[in-house]
Amino acid sequence: MWGSGAASGWAAEAVAVAHAQLEFSRWGWLFATSAVDYASIDAQVEAVDGGLMSGRRVGLVIKSGGAWFSDPVPEGWLYRGRNAELLYWMGHSLPVVLLFYNPDTAITYWVHVTQDNAQVHGTGWQILIPSSQVLDPQALPAFWALADPAGWAASCDAEQRWTTASQTLAHSLALAAESVGQPAADQFHSWVGTLVDRFQHAVEDNGLWRALWDDREATPRGEKIVQVIAGATWGGLCEAADVDMSREADAGRGAVDFKFSAGWHRRALIEFKLLSSSHLIQGIQAQLPQYLASEQVSSAYYVCVGFTDDDMRPEHLDRIRRACMDYQARTRLIVTPRFIDARPKPSASQLPRSAG
Repeated sequence: MWGSGAASGWAAEAVAVAHAQLEFSRWGWLFATSAVDYASIDAQVEAVDGGLMSGRRVGLVIKSGGAWFSDPVPEGWLYRGRNAELLYWMGHSLPVVLLFYNPDTAITYWVHVTQDNAQVHGTGWQILIPSSQVLDPQALPAFWALADPAGWAASCDAEQRWTTASQTLAHSLALAAESVGQPAADQFHSWVGTLVDRFQHAVEDNGLWRALWDDREATPRGEKIVQVIAGATWGGLCEAADVDMSREADAGRGAVDFKFSAGWHRRALIEFKLLSSSHLIQGIQAQLPQYLASEQVSSAYYVCVGFTDDDMRPEHLDRIRRACMDYQARTRLIVTPRFIDARPKPSASQLPRSAG
């Protein structure tokens, strides 16, 4: 029931959005909603100065319902999320604020999502929603400061933003990881494959596909940013295993995307390509062999990322597999193709219900 504070599901979200819109309207700010989904930006607000739109915006992620207030601490409440979600928010072109709406009190609390406020714990992260930070007129100066266009996100390009966000997450993951032994030499190629598995799982099953699209989820990001984000999912595990990960290592005639090493007998490469690239087969027949020869490495993964149905056509993927098999047959070097599906995924609430 809307009036009783017992709203649930989409109704609870609608009440929370309406409450936030009302408060920002009182400030004279513009408020625009977007699709509500996992890790997405639910709304944007734009500061208005003297009746004129300023171009200064803040992204809002809005949570509603008593369940979000079930983990109280002395200073407020804890929000816990997935690392893919945190990476997406920290790499966003807008400053991202998390809003918590309490339907029992009709009060909204807020926190700016930053590397200083977030605590990463390996499998996830958490942030404190302070009970002292209420979305009311007293919060207006803080939001003006957040929307300052001189801020880092607005003043640097996408690759720089994602590099900074990814380095922050990778460092936190390394601090949270337990030390593990190095893989044996005959297991090193498979161990590097588990890194690809981790990235694939994060993209296809944990919402990281969003980070591989622009902020409006309309255009895929470039290959360089895909590499940066992949590296963030690997940094902690490599540091814990004392495995060196070098990005864009000089391989004599160009730079291979990733080189992993733990001594001379434990080395492998990863090369990324977008499935929309016109140089996919050339990468297998010429580019990757040159990297392997220059580095004197015997194994590599050829990681191909697709963003559309055309990218992921079975005959397209089979052509790449055959090229890798032909190369291995000629050289006895191992080149393992891997395919990552970065097409937009529906949220759990949009999936069809199973019969019965």
